[in-house]
Amino acid sequence: MSEPIADDQLAAAAAKGDRAAFATLLERNYGRIYRLCLQCLREPDDAADLAQDVCAGMARKIRGFRGDSSFSTWSYRVILNATHDARRKHQLRRERTAEYLAEHDDRQHLDEHHAQRSQLLREAVETLPAPLRDTTILVIYGGLTHSEAAEVLKVKEGTISWRLAEVRKTLSRQLNTNDLPPKPSGGEVIA
Repeated sequence: MSEPIADDQLAAAAAKGDRAAFATLLERNYGRIYRLCLQCLREPDDAADLAQDVCAGMARKIRGFRGDSSFSTWSYRVILNATHDARRKHQLRRERTAEYLAEHDDRQHLDEHHAQRSQLLREAVETLPAPLRDTTILVIYGGLTHSEAAEVLKVKEGTISWRLAEVRKTLSRQLNTNDLPPKPSGGEVIA
C-alpha cells in the first residue's frame, strides 16, 4: 500500500488542472476550512455557506498556487481573506437589522443585562483589531503553532507571541470594565 500524496504535491497537480487532485485536497481540508469559518462567524449555517464559498474560490485560485509556501499556508490566506469579506458583510447586515429593530420592535425585551453580558462575551474576540483577531483564530481555534501562524501571516514568530499576549491583556480589560452589567442574582451562570 502506497503512502498518500502530500497536500503540496496535490496542490501542484491541481494548479496544472488536475481536478481529481483538487477534489482530494478539498476532501482532506474541508473540516479545517469549516472550523475556521465557524470561529469567525459563530453561526453553523453561515459558516457552511462561507466554507462552500471558500472552496469555490479555491477552485478559481488554485491555478495561482506556485508552491512558494505550503498549501496549508496558502489556503489559510485564502480562508482569512474570505472571512474578512464575510465579516464585513455580516457587520453591515447586523447594523441594518439593529436599525430595523430599533424602529419596529414592539415585543417584550429580553433580560437586557443577560443579553448584553452574553453578547460582550461572545463577540469579544471579534472586537479585536484584525491582526490580533487573525492571530487568535489561527493559533487558538485553528490549532496552528506560533511558527505556522507566523508563516501564514508573514510575520516573525515573536510577533505571534506578542500578539497573543496583547489579546490576553485586551480581552481582560474588555471583560473587566465597568461596561459589563452586573451578574444576575440567584447564582445564574451566563455563558
